[in-house]
Amino acid sequence: MGVFALSNLSISVSLGTTGAELLSFRAPDGEELLWQGEKSIWGRRGPVIFPILGGWPEGYYLCNGEKYTMDKNGFARLKAFDARQTDDSTVVFTLQSDSSTFRQYPFDFLLSVKYRITGSALHVTLRVKNNSDTPMPAGLGLHPGFVWKRTGEPSRLVFSDPETVQAFRPDGKRYLLMDHENVLALTRDSFSRGAITMEHLKSRWVEFHRPDSTWKIRVHCAGFSYFTIWSMATDDAEFVCLEPSTTANTDGNRLTDRRGIISVPPGGSLTKKTAIELLR
Repeated sequence: MGVFALSNLSISVSLGTTGAELLSFRAPDGEELLWQGEKSIWGRRGPVIFPILGGWPEGYYLCNGEKYTMDKNGFARLKAFDARQTDDSTVVFTLQSDSSTFRQYPFDFLLSVKYRITGSALHVTLRVKNNSDTPMPAGLGLHPGFVWKRTGEPSRLVFSDPETVQAFRPDGKRYLLMDHENVLALTRDSFSRGAITMEHLKSRWVEFHRPDSTWKIRVHCAGFSYFTIWSMATDDAEFVCLEPSTTANTDGNRLTDRRGIISVPPGGSLTKKTAIELLR
């Protein structure tokens, strides 16, 4: 895997060609804020989500009457991207559909992921172009996992606006997560029943505050229909994923029925922008 490094006086990041993945996100004092992918626990760090988030209840999905299998969270996170560094602050990764992607996803596409650092923020532009002659159901998102110490004083998620949220778990059952609140505490039991997905937030961003760090992480989510938080239910999983996405998990097995899936017209494209910002 090829690795690209971008840095300035405020942040340092590294990016891998496999999955166009964010591999490191460091503060100016050297503190690593991104989970480093312990394979025995969760081996990823900050993968790109395309064309789905989550998996399939029955292990397969239907598209145009045909049955397909697809990796959980999509196949892009496992593919080798082409990459070019356009200047000192920008790297662009691209993935073109091929015979291996057609076996999972029967569409001709070009996916690009542009990373750019400015000040204390890593800006990310996700874009997929539909080169097929039929509409292409697709979703885009990020899945970064940040260091989280699960013991001691709880960490917090702080939302830019008060939220009343009927969240849902992988089983699809909804429950009241926040009632006109903008702070959500993370505890050891938060993920005992799996990931937590929120939809149509009013907030422009969500901040992750750790009591054991002088740094805060702000993940921008404006323009994304869903925001999922996830970790494993074991104490050695010292990470929490903060995932803005256009799509979410589903109870059905048809690609076109998936929550939030967007139909990209022939020759058209879907573009989403976000940023991960470091704050004191």
